[in-house]
Amino acid sequence: MINNLDRNLLLRIMVVDDEKDILRIIKRDLESPLSSSSSSSSASESTPSNDFGIPEVRQNEAESHHGEFGEHVTRKDGDTFMVETFTNGWNALEALDSHPHDYYDLVLTDIRMPRMNGFELYRKIKEKNPSMKIVFITAFEINKEEFSKVLPSIDVKDFIIKPISMTNLRIKLKEVLKGY
Repeated sequence: MINNLDRNLLLRIMVVDDEKDILRIIKRDLESPLSSSSSSSSASESTPSNDFGIPEVRQNEAESHHGEFGEHVTRKDGDTFMVETFTNGWNALEALDSHPHDYYDLVLTDIRMPRMNGFELYRKIKEKNPSMKIVFITAFEINKEEFSKVLPSIDVKDFIIKPISMTNLRIKLKEVLKGY
Protein backbone atom coordinates (compact mmCIF):
# COMPACT_ATOMS: atom_id res chain seq x y z
CA MET A 1 0.00 0.00 0.00
CA ILE A 2 1.28 3.47 -0.86
CA ASN A 3 1.03 5.97 1.97
CA ASN A 4 0.69 9.74 1.56
CA LEU A 5 4.36 10.37 2.36
CA ASP A 6 5.40 7.99 -0.43
CA ARG A 7 3.01 9.70 -2.88
CA ASN A 8 4.70 13.03 -2.18
CA LEU A 9 8.14 11.58 -2.97
CA LEU A 10 7.27 9.94 -6.28
CA LEU A 11 7.30 11.19 -9.83
CA ARG A 12 3.84 10.40 -11.17
CA ILE A 13 3.57 9.68 -14.86
CA MET A 14 0.37 9.14 -16.80
CA VAL A 15 0.88 7.04 -19.93
CA VAL A 16 -1.82 7.00 -22.63
CA ASP A 17 -1.58 4.56 -25.53
CA ASP A 18 -4.14 2.33 -27.21
CA GLU A 19 -1.65 -0.55 -27.41
CA LYS A 20 -1.88 -2.53 -24.17
CA ASP A 21 1.43 -4.33 -24.72
CA ILE A 22 3.24 -1.01 -25.01
CA LEU A 23 1.57 0.20 -21.81
CA ARG A 24 2.59 -2.93 -19.93
CA ILE A 25 6.19 -2.68 -21.04
CA ILE A 26 6.53 1.04 -20.28
CA LYS A 27 4.89 0.57 -16.88
CA ARG A 28 6.92 -2.49 -15.96
CA ASP A 29 10.24 -0.97 -16.98
CA LEU A 30 9.76 2.54 -15.59
CA GLU A 31 8.66 1.12 -12.26
CA SER A 32 11.45 -1.45 -12.07
CA PRO A 33 14.80 -0.58 -10.53
CA LEU A 34 17.62 -0.13 -12.97
CA SER A 35 19.71 -3.28 -13.05
CA SER A 36 23.45 -2.92 -12.72
CA SER A 37 23.84 -3.93 -16.36
CA SER A 38 21.35 -1.36 -17.66
CA SER A 39 22.54 1.44 -15.41
CA SER A 40 26.13 0.96 -16.55
CA SER A 41 25.30 0.70 -20.25
CA SER A 42 25.55 3.60 -22.60
CA ALA A 43 22.45 5.76 -23.00
CA SER A 44 22.56 5.18 -26.74
CA GLU A 45 22.36 1.39 -26.44
CA SER A 46 19.10 -0.35 -27.12
CA THR A 47 18.62 -3.99 -26.22
CA PRO A 48 15.57 -6.13 -26.95
CA SER A 49 15.04 -6.76 -23.24
CA ASN A 50 14.47 -3.08 -22.49
CA ASP A 51 13.22 -1.81 -25.85
CA PHE A 52 9.45 -1.41 -25.69
CA GLY A 53 9.26 -1.63 -29.48
CA ILE A 54 9.33 -5.40 -28.89
CA PRO A 55 6.27 -6.64 -26.99
CA GLU A 56 7.83 -8.65 -24.17
CA VAL A 57 5.73 -8.94 -21.04
CA ARG A 58 6.58 -11.00 -17.97
CA GLN A 59 4.18 -13.92 -17.57
CA ASN A 60 3.95 -13.66 -13.78
CA GLU A 61 3.75 -9.92 -13.32
CA ALA A 62 1.09 -8.99 -10.79
CA GLU A 63 -1.13 -6.04 -11.60
CA SER A 64 -3.46 -4.10 -9.37
CA HIS A 65 -6.38 -2.42 -11.10
CA HIS A 66 -5.95 1.31 -10.74
CA GLY A 67 -6.27 3.13 -14.04
CA GLU A 68 -5.98 0.45 -16.73
CA PHE A 69 -3.09 -1.56 -15.31
CA GLY A 70 -2.48 -0.25 -11.81
CA GLU A 71 0.20 1.67 -10.01
CA HIS A 72 3.38 0.41 -8.46
CA VAL A 73 6.28 2.02 -6.64
CA THR A 74 10.00 1.45 -6.91
CA ARG A 75 12.82 3.66 -5.65
CA LYS A 76 16.30 3.61 -7.12
CA ASP A 77 18.69 6.55 -6.98
CA GLY A 78 16.32 9.21 -8.33
CA ASP A 79 14.65 6.88 -10.84
CA THR A 80 11.42 6.82 -8.89
CA PHE A 81 8.25 6.60 -10.94
CA MET A 82 4.66 5.75 -10.23
CA VAL A 83 3.03 4.98 -13.56
CA GLU A 84 -0.69 4.96 -14.28
CA THR A 85 -1.72 3.73 -17.70
CA PHE A 86 -4.78 4.45 -19.82
CA THR A 87 -5.83 3.03 -23.18
CA ASN A 88 -7.69 6.16 -24.28
CA GLY A 89 -7.78 9.90 -23.77
CA TRP A 90 -11.24 9.99 -22.21
CA ASN A 91 -10.21 7.74 -19.31
CA ALA A 92 -7.03 9.77 -18.89
CA LEU A 93 -9.06 13.01 -18.65
CA GLU A 94 -11.38 11.42 -16.08
CA ALA A 95 -8.34 10.48 -13.99
CA LEU A 96 -6.96 14.02 -14.26
CA ASP A 97 -10.31 15.40 -13.10
CA SER A 98 -10.47 13.00 -10.14
CA HIS A 99 -7.09 14.04 -8.71
CA PRO A 100 -5.66 17.33 -7.41
CA HIS A 101 -4.27 19.71 -10.03
CA ASP A 102 -0.64 18.74 -9.35
CA TYR A 103 -1.12 14.97 -8.91
CA TYR A 104 0.64 13.98 -12.15
CA ASP A 105 4.10 15.31 -12.94
CA LEU A 106 4.02 14.37 -16.62
CA VAL A 107 1.79 12.87 -19.30
CA LEU A 108 3.32 10.58 -21.93
CA THR A 109 0.86 10.06 -24.78
CA ASP A 110 0.78 8.34 -28.11
CA ILE A 111 -0.37 10.51 -31.01
CA ARG A 112 -2.43 8.06 -33.08
CA MET A 113 -5.28 6.66 -31.01
CA PRO A 114 -8.95 6.08 -31.82
CA ARG A 115 -11.70 8.49 -30.65
CA MET A 116 -9.27 11.08 -29.24
CA ASN A 117 -5.77 11.45 -30.64
CA GLY A 118 -2.79 12.69 -28.64
CA PHE A 119 -3.09 16.25 -29.95
CA GLU A 120 -6.70 16.52 -28.82
CA LEU A 121 -5.72 15.11 -25.44
CA TYR A 122 -2.90 17.68 -25.26
CA ARG A 123 -5.31 20.55 -25.91
CA LYS A 124 -7.83 19.34 -23.33
CA ILE A 125 -5.15 18.83 -20.67
CA LYS A 126 -3.62 22.26 -21.34
CA GLU A 127 -7.07 23.89 -21.00
CA LYS A 128 -7.35 22.38 -17.51
CA ASN A 129 -3.70 22.65 -16.50
CA PRO A 130 -1.49 24.87 -18.68
CA SER A 131 1.65 23.95 -16.75
CA MET A 132 1.31 20.17 -17.24
CA LYS A 133 4.34 18.64 -18.93
CA ILE A 134 3.26 16.52 -21.90
CA VAL A 135 5.49 14.32 -24.04
CA PHE A 136 4.37 12.71 -27.29
CA ILE A 137 5.50 9.26 -28.34
CA THR A 138 5.04 8.09 -31.90
CA ALA A 139 6.26 5.54 -34.41
CA PHE A 140 6.11 8.18 -37.16
CA GLU A 141 8.81 10.63 -38.17
CA ILE A 142 8.05 14.22 -37.17
CA ASN A 143 9.20 17.12 -39.33
CA LYS A 144 9.54 19.75 -36.61
CA GLU A 145 9.43 22.78 -38.93
CA GLU A 146 6.27 21.66 -40.73
CA PHE A 147 4.67 20.55 -37.49
CA SER A 148 5.35 23.93 -35.85
CA LYS A 149 3.55 25.68 -38.72
CA VAL A 150 0.45 23.49 -38.39
CA LEU A 151 0.25 23.28 -34.57
CA PRO A 152 2.34 26.15 -33.17
CA SER A 153 0.98 25.77 -29.64
CA ILE A 154 2.52 22.30 -29.23
CA ASP A 155 6.17 22.15 -28.19
CA VAL A 156 7.91 19.89 -30.70
CA LYS A 157 10.98 19.33 -28.53
CA ASP A 158 8.95 16.87 -26.50
CA PHE A 159 8.55 14.14 -29.11
CA ILE A 160 9.91 10.63 -28.67
CA ILE A 161 10.15 8.35 -31.69
CA LYS A 162 9.48 4.61 -31.22
CA PRO A 163 11.24 2.34 -30.78
CA ILE A 164 13.29 3.75 -27.92
CA SER A 165 15.26 1.93 -25.28
CA MET A 166 13.93 2.20 -21.77
CA THR A 167 17.25 3.74 -20.72
CA ASN A 168 16.77 6.53 -23.25
CA LEU A 169 13.11 6.92 -22.33
CA ARG A 170 14.06 7.39 -18.65
CA ILE A 171 16.68 9.98 -19.65
CA LYS A 172 14.20 11.91 -21.83
CA LEU A 173 11.46 11.88 -19.16
CA LYS A 174 13.89 13.09 -16.49
CA GLU A 175 15.08 15.89 -18.83
CA VAL A 176 11.50 17.03 -19.41
CA LEU A 177 10.68 16.85 -15.70
CA LYS A 178 13.76 18.90 -14.83
CA GLY A 179 12.87 21.44 -17.53
CA TYR A 180 16.05 20.65 -19.55
